[in-house]
Amino acid sequence: MLHYLMLVHRETGGLLFEKRLSKTFNDLPAELLSNMMIALNDFSKMMKIGDLSNFISLEFKVIISAIEKVSIVIVMDKNDSEEIGKKIALEIGEAFSKQYDLSSIVHPVNEFTQFETEIKAILSKLIWEKRFDAKIEDESIIALLFFDLHDMVYSRLYSNSNIDDQALIEKTLKVTDDDITEVTLVEKDRVVQLLRYESFGGVLLTHPEAPKRDLDRLQKTVSFLIKYLDCQFTIKEGLEKAALSLFPKEVIAKIQSHSHKSLQNILIETKNLNLIEDIRRLKLRELVNITRS
Repeated sequence: MLHYLMLVHRETGGLLFEKRLSKTFNDLPAELLSNMMIALNDFSKMMKIGDLSNFISLEFKVIISAIEKVSIVIVMDKNDSEEIGKKIALEIGEAFSKQYDLSSIVHPVNEFTQFETEIKAILSKLIWEKRFDAKIEDESIIALLFFDLHDMVYSRLYSNSNIDDQALIEKTLKVTDDDITEVTLVEKDRVVQLLRYESFGGVLLTHPEAPKRDLDRLQKTVSFLIKYLDCQFTIKEGLEKAALSLFPKEVIAKIQSHSHKSLQNILIETKNLNLIEDIRRLKLRELVNITRS
C-alpha cells in the first residue's frame, strides 16, 4: 500500500507538498518525518534530472524521481509493485511541471496546497483497479468493498452504486493499522465499518435503520470475510455429522460444493453473504479447516 508522498525543493530541502495516506504515517512524529525528509533530499541531490531510483528501508520501499528543482518521493510497502510506484512518481512530476513554473520556485518555498486535486486524480487512476462490480442480494447493505493492498485491486458489491470507492478506501487506510484493525462510524445516513487485516481491507456500508441484531451479524460476517479473504475451507474429516446437527443437509451440501474456493470468490459468485455466514458459524465451532490460497 502507498503510505506517503512528498515533493521536495532540491536546493533548499523545503517541503513543497506532502500527503500522508496511511495511519502508520499519520501517527508518525513530525520530528521523525522531518529527519527522514532531510535524508531523502540529501540522497535526491545526487540524482540527475530525469533519474528514477528506489531502495528498501525497514518495511518500506522508497521511490524517488528527480525533475527540475523538485524531487518526488513515494513511500510504499516493500512488497508492493515497484512499477506502480515509479509510474505514480513520473505522473506526479509531469503534472507538477505542467501546472507550475519550476524555475520560479525560490526559498522560502511557494505554497502548493492546491496541488491536492491533481494528486487525488493521479492516485485514483493509477493505484486502485476495480476487478468486480455487481449488485448485492441484500438491500440492508448499501455497499461492500474488499481490497488487496499489495496488488492494488478491489471489488465492490452494492445496492446503491452512488458512492466514492476511492474515498472509502483512503479513509480505511487512514484510521486502521496492524493494531487497530476495525473501526465503526455512525454517520447521518449510513453506518460505516472499516477493516484491515494484514494485506487485505474492506468497507461495509449499511442503512442506520437496520435492526441492531442484523447489523451485528453483518459486521461479524464481513470481519470474518476480510480476515480470511483469500482462504479456502473444507469441513473437517469426521465432523460431518456435527455440521449436519447445525445446518440442514442441503445447506451442508452447498457448503461442500464450494470447498476449495476462496471466500472472496464465493462472495463474487453468490453475490450475498449467506454462505460466508454459514462458514463463519462452522468456524466458530472449529468444524472447518481454513488454509491460505
